[in-house]
Amino acid sequence: MQTEKFIDQVKAAGPSLEKTSHSEHARSATLATIQALGEHLPVEQTRRLASQLPRELAQAAEAGAELNGGRQPETIQLAGFYEKVALKANIPHQDAAGYARATTQTLREAITAGEMSDVAFDLPRDLSGLLSA
Repeated sequence: MQTEKFIDQVKAAGPSLEKTSHSEHARSATLATIQALGEHLPVEQTRRLASQLPRELAQAAEAGAELNGGRQPETIQLAGFYEKVALKANIPHQDAAGYARATTQTLREAITAGEMSDVAFDLPRDLSGLLSA
């Protein structure tokens, strides 16, 4: 799946907003969500995830792994994850949850089922609601 198609699917599944800001918000929220996922996955898992994504999205995942610095991924509550996405994407907090869920929904379609299972297994337990949404 190409980056633009991925982001178009996030936009279609994400919160309904004014058209002028919706495309920009969908792109920034998609990249922020994937980067934040990369921050909370082991480095090797992030690399495997990135290998199945288009270049721009893979770079976001890898940037998240770099921010983590190879440390054991920190536990995070789902609300904290949404806040992180809102801050990284510079979008309203109330929109971050919808975009994050739309991104993970699209991610399920873009990568293999086995890789999605691995991502779900390696993410902090509190983020399981994000993947099942």
